[in-house]
Amino acid sequence: MIYLACPYSHPDPAVRERHFHEACRTVATLLRSGRAVYSPVVHDHPLVSLGLPTGWEFRATFDRDHPLRCDRVILLTLEG
Repeated sequence: MIYLACPYSHPDPAVRERHFHEACRTVATLLRSGRAVYSPVVHDHPLVSLGLPTGWEFRATFDRDHPLRCDRVILLTLEG
């Protein structure tokens, strides 16, 4: 399993939305190539509208453990 890491936390909601869409495109590409992938941004961003916090303070509890369960980490570098 690949863990796709990328920036997300940002005060501007438009930047968070852009990062979410870039992560989705990358996850789709990896899935189409037959790779199993997990992205916390792709998983969590849709839940923000239900009150899920967007800051690292909340996400750190969960996101520190996930990469340890994966075989590979890919870092998606994004502007902003």
